[in-house]
Amino acid sequence: SPVTIEVQDYEQEVDSASNVNHAPEPIGFVIITGTSRFAQHQKLSLLFQGVIFTLIAIIITALFAYYLAQTLIAPLANIASTVAKIAEGQLDQRLNVNAGGEIGLLQRHINNMTIALERARDIERNQAEHLLFIEKSKALTTLESLGEGVITTDTRGIVTYLNPAAVKLTGFAAEEAIGNHLSTIFRTVNSHTRQSFDYPILSCIEFGTIIRHDALLRLIRREGDEIVIRDTATTVRDQQQKAVG
Repeated sequence: SPVTIEVQDYEQEVDSASNVNHAPEPIGFVIITGTSRFAQHQKLSLLFQGVIFTLIAIIITALFAYYLAQTLIAPLANIASTVAKIAEGQLDQRLNVNAGGEIGLLQRHINNMTIALERARDIERNQAEHLLFIEKSKALTTLESLGEGVITTDTRGIVTYLNPAAVKLTGFAAEEAIGNHLSTIFRTVNSHTRQSFDYPILSCIEFGTIIRHDALLRLIRREGDEIVIRDTATTVRDQQQKAVG
């Protein structure tokens, strides 16, 4: 419904004699009419403004979350994954130093730590290989200087080594014997019965028993002549006690 508002003149004069203000006189009227259409428009305008502000807030929040994911969450997840691999022994892992502040400093420290661990592992490995080489050299020197013949095979009975005494006893050079089955290099018969037999090397490997024959054996050398021998066979095992020859 229309509303009438009186308009008054406030530019009033002051009576110099009495110094009293005169009351303002009306100079006209203003009629203001409000409609439901205008109110509806105002509501829609306010609702639209609210939606706009909400969308802006959502966009700002999403941008902030993306910024946190790129600058904080993703680098931390990458650090956790890399550290887990390093703990498993994969010392070749390196982090991309792509973050700033404390996270970037942490990435650099982890890379430096991994480099130090890798160097320490290489030094330890080299020392272990050096010590192993020394021990193998000692063992080989011992075998080479023995007066007894020593023949080693793999788990299939294939010859892998002969010491000089074994070369002299069998008549086979090392390059001739290595790679052949033991039965072609170490041919034996019973000294009394002259009965030949296959040496039970596979039983020795399978059951891990030491084989010694009480009866003397005759070793048939490469040229066909024979010599009387005594024999012993034992299993060679690795660090996990698995038979390897």
